[in-house]
Amino acid sequence: SASASASASASASASAPHIETQPNPQTLQPLQTQSVQQQPIAIEVPNGEVRLVPIFTIERVLEGSPAYDAGLQPGDKIIKFGPLLGNPDMNSQEVLRRLPDIIQDHIGIEMEVRLLRQSGEEEEVIELILKPKRWSGQGYFGCFVR
Repeated sequence: SASASASASASASASAPHIETQPNPQTLQPLQTQSVQQQPIAIEVPNGEVRLVPIFTIERVLEGSPAYDAGLQPGDKIIKFGPLLGNPDMNSQEVLRRLPDIIQDHIGIEMEVRLLRQSGEEEEVIELILKPKRWSGQGYFGCFVR
């Protein structure tokens, strides 16, 4: 009976009317888009992951510091710093105030840092491991942020 139904559907498709494949301009609706440049917002990307917004930007990295060893570079926009995730509702002053505590809580402990780095025209997402610790310079991190 499987072959009978297969031949029935084949004959039905053979007699099907011609279907127009070109889109009709009257039925096309403009896509609703949001400008990302205006305001940092969390953006849903196709795989369901939420795009994080920058928490702070690396201004300067001191040579030989934990930040330097981790691979941080000036201009990197940090979107995840250990337990801290960049979200659109955050208060940047509050975040910068919490940074020393987060670093203090992770002395000698590896923590994940996710960042956006300009690479030509593209901005790529990079994940690094940072381990705040004592080093020859000041503090446990070794870089300036804004």
